[in-house]
Amino acid sequence: MTTLNELSDQEFSALILLYSQGKFSDLVQCCSSFIEKFPRSPKLHNIQGVAYSGLKEFNLAINCYKRALKLNPNYAEAHNNMGNTFKTKGDFDLAIKSFKTAILLKPKFAEAYNNMGASYLANGDYILAGSQFKKAIDIKTDYVDAYINNGNALRLLKDFDGSIQNFKKALSYNSGATDAHFLMGLSLRDRELFKDAIISFK
Repeated sequence: MTTLNELSDQEFSALILLYSQGKFSDLVQCCSSFIEKFPRSPKLHNIQGVAYSGLKEFNLAINCYKRALKLNPNYAEAHNNMGNTFKTKGDFDLAIKSFKTAILLKPKFAEAYNNMGASYLANGDYILAGSQFKKAIDIKTDYVDAYINNGNALRLLKDFDGSIQNFKKALSYNSGATDAHFLMGLSLRDRELFKDAIISFK
């Protein structure tokens, strides 16, 4: 049963379908229509923020997340999504602050740990990045992206054996993970295992 501030399951599924299809302009418009009906729905403002991020309208996205968080300050997913938008903009300090808040609200939030690690990684702090990726993996042991990111952090720290181990772990869960194949090729090359590197690049 829905409340005055909620979408029906069918309406929500329609929005998720637009997102999965990459139809971000349509998603923004649909969210605007629903927000007229449900102006106090944090979920709708959050989804519209994700849509604007997909359109690279980052400031509009951040405003949507702020509206969602004004309605529900404890909305961990909105904090995480806002962090991702700050990260994409290169505002790493603000991104990390958002991810920390998301984790404080939802301690087992593997995606927020991974995203925070990606912010540290992009900012050149490879050791701290790796510690966040490991926390994400501890929570979600089949987290392919976190293994890839951790492998990349180790590669940049020149721990090539450790990085290769992480890439292999990622590929054990998703053999088609192209980033894992490519980055493992770089680690194998740097380990001077050139034949294995060529196979990985293929």
